[in-house]
Amino acid sequence: RQMCIRDRYKDVGQIQVHAKDGTIAGSTDSFVSRPADLFISDIETVPGVNNPAASAITGTRFVAAGEAFTVVVEARDAENSLTPNFGNESLVEGIEIVAALTLPLGGINGSANDGSIGNGSSFSATTPSGTFTGSAFSWDEYGIITLQASIADDSYLGTGEVSGTVSGNVGRFYAASYTLVSGAVSASCNGMTYMDETAIFVSYDIEAQNVGNNKLSNYDSALLGGNVVTPAFNAENNNAGVNLNSRIPLTSSSWNNGSYSLPSNAQVFNRAVNPDGPYESLQLGVSINDTIDNFDIENADMNPITDTDCTSLGNCTAKAIGSPTSVRYGRLQVSNNFGPETEPLDIALSANYLDATGSFVVNTDDDCSAYIRTGATLSNYQSGLPVLTVTSPASSTLFIDGEPIPGIPLLLSAPGAGNDGSVDVTVDAPIWLEYDWSGGGDEDPKGTASFGHFRGHDRVIYWREVF
Repeated sequence: RQMCIRDRYKDVGQIQVHAKDGTIAGSTDSFVSRPADLFISDIETVPGVNNPAASAITGTRFVAAGEAFTVVVEARDAENSLTPNFGNESLVEGIEIVAALTLPLGGINGSANDGSIGNGSSFSATTPSGTFTGSAFSWDEYGIITLQASIADDSYLGTGEVSGTVSGNVGRFYAASYTLVSGAVSASCNGMTYMDETAIFVSYDIEAQNVGNNKLSNYDSALLGGNVVTPAFNAENNNAGVNLNSRIPLTSSSWNNGSYSLPSNAQVFNRAVNPDGPYESLQLGVSINDTIDNFDIENADMNPITDTDCTSLGNCTAKAIGSPTSVRYGRLQVSNNFGPETEPLDIALSANYLDATGSFVVNTDDDCSAYIRTGATLSNYQSGLPVLTVTSPASSTLFIDGEPIPGIPLLLSAPGAGNDGSVDVTVDAPIWLEYDWSGGGDEDPKGTASFGHFRGHDRVIYWREVF
């Protein structure tokens, strides 16, 4: 006769079924009962905070990219009961977990883009039997994922893979830091730049990084729909507690594969309505505006709105870029000069700047401003003075210590014997060396050249000739 037995085995492992009916007995061949599910039952931070299961890229943060978290997996049968024998096999079977990227769309699934989880198979048995946990798992990118558990060696007792139920969303995994990885500042001339001169070269590179200080490729303005931190420029002179950033309209950039880079571009420190400065120890820096997680830039070491030591007080908000630089309010001056009508006459030039006392003095650091004969124009001839010409220099020539090179002046031709009189000399100055000489706005400098006798000048109260 034939006997049919129906039953359910509530555990896992390699088994045989034995049957006996009176004096008749029999056994099946050995076969394997596998778990029906490797179910992820709990996901937490190491301190025990539940996974927030964010559904948007701006959702509640979970752990930083690369930071450890805890996962609990249950080996279950088809009725969702635990299978206590799992993990007690003669060749012990293990569990591993892998990730699938949910957000950002188009991003990478971990730095290797293969869904690997740090320490992904580091599970240990716990109670009740059939339960396994680990607290050293990590995912090293920015975003939201799902997890799935499976057999560590891809086959349970040689019978094939067991793939568990896919978890709900895990994350948001966020940036561990926003770090200035490089930055430089260079001036126009001998460590100095004039206000309104587009010649302060600034560059910097910020990275969104994981806990291993590696760049997060998913931190990308396009991938995250603009939901990124915004770097802000800072400028403070000699820790004076005044942020001068509005004077430097710095070019903006965007996040690309975890980097926010500003290439070396010439920037300008704008003049104020009234001449001011000098700013001889202008420190440039960068901060971040983080409306999602409220983080500051990593290793901040300046606070442009305080005049105290922010490092010791713990209230730094920005990271310094490069070394301090000097910015000065400058002007090119053409001084009046006179001489005999039989000799060429030097046109007295100097590059000046406003010093800390509020006086304009020769800028002895200026070896970079240039002068040339074609940059001077003559007008307002007086007393029948004949037409004159500026004879030198024929090519553009740089100042030395803020003045023309000795022996190579800006030179005006002689009018000849008996030709007394004067002429106004206007020199074409770059905008950063123009000045409000007459109250009508910034303009090129003008001086008077007189021959044969000195008649004075309307704007000069006292004149002394030095021999």
